[in-house]
Amino acid sequence: MKYVLIIISILAVSSAYFLIADSPVMIMQTQQSGYENVYIWAGDKNPIALPLSDANKSETEQLRPQYFFSESRAFYGKVIHNNQKIKVSWYDADNTLQGSFSEEWESDIPLPRYYISSNRNQIFSVDIYNRIRFFGAEGKPEYEISLFTDMNHNTENNTYCQYIGQQDLLLIGFKQVFPVSQIKQGYHSYVTLIDLEGNELFSTGFPGWQINGVSAAENGAYIIIPLHKYELENNQFVFRTIILDNKGETIAELPLQHNKAEFNSDGTLVSFFKNEQAWLYDITKNKIVQDYSIKAAHNIFISGLFIDEKNIFVLQEGEVYKESSDWAFQNITLNLIDFSGNLLQQQTLDDITQFTPVLTYDRLTQQLFVGHRNGYLYYTINH
Repeated sequence: MKYVLIIISILAVSSAYFLIADSPVMIMQTQQSGYENVYIWAGDKNPIALPLSDANKSETEQLRPQYFFSESRAFYGKVIHNNQKIKVSWYDADNTLQGSFSEEWESDIPLPRYYISSNRNQIFSVDIYNRIRFFGAEGKPEYEISLFTDMNHNTENNTYCQYIGQQDLLLIGFKQVFPVSQIKQGYHSYVTLIDLEGNELFSTGFPGWQINGVSAAENGAYIIIPLHKYELENNQFVFRTIILDNKGETIAELPLQHNKAEFNSDGTLVSFFKNEQAWLYDITKNKIVQDYSIKAAHNIFISGLFIDEKNIFVLQEGEVYKESSDWAFQNITLNLIDFSGNLLQQQTLDDITQFTPVLTYDRLTQQLFVGHRNGYLYYTINH
């Protein structure tokens, strides 16, 4: 048994308490500072509070914004869709407006996904029409790149994207839907990796399969492709998780269904989540290190974070519930897991509600940051 002295710091606030565990030992500091709906932690700056709605409008006029962030957290953007129009605005980490623009967009068409490029600090978007559009300082499209130009346009098609900021690359998954007969549809999925000049690094297809998303390591070394299809003869769904390298070569294939994947910094470890289940997988060993199941009723795994400096993976779980017209999470628990898959510690966050899971490690202060509805929590991890 290791004996550890724990010192507690309290910042302006409500409560602080001990965590009982051998290792790691965490010092909890809570702060209720008047912030609401904290979404991101901007390096060594203050947390940024991003409201879910406009307090100056009536309840019937409220619109829930969508947010997007630069990889460095130096900038963030906000998207509001109302009356057939999109308004996009972006800010620096001090909440200073940097620019904005509006464009027409029909209400029944999925919204574009907006990103901020790392090398150019430029806004760009990917939309259902398989366009990558780059916007100038005044919000006018400067140029665009067209993708999958030989595919039919169908509102049931879907496009999934991840921007790999370290490499300034864009990973895109595309699901094409086409009629096979009057009562049957066919599917074909594609994955491509391109740079922001439109140069293709690789492209590969998965005939007959539906793609469910794309994930990539932050260094671009590995890519995760979740797929599924329905087998009529067996009356069942079949699931595959494909792991590719950055040349599009298949490294491994797992018979897993997952909703989300998270990588560590060098891409060698990846976690998969699916509702009440999670897996920690070592790519270099082609091995599932450990699998986890939630014991608390009504909880699901909602987010995860690798802290490589501490050799710790933080797996966040919570109970999903409906508040007004928004989905939210309560009864939040943090599970601390080492890179060998051992559960080191669990911590329940009392009276915490999140509309969007917020979990960030600030390498400068070496603190784990948890944003929530009424403020934010710090955890100092000693391990």
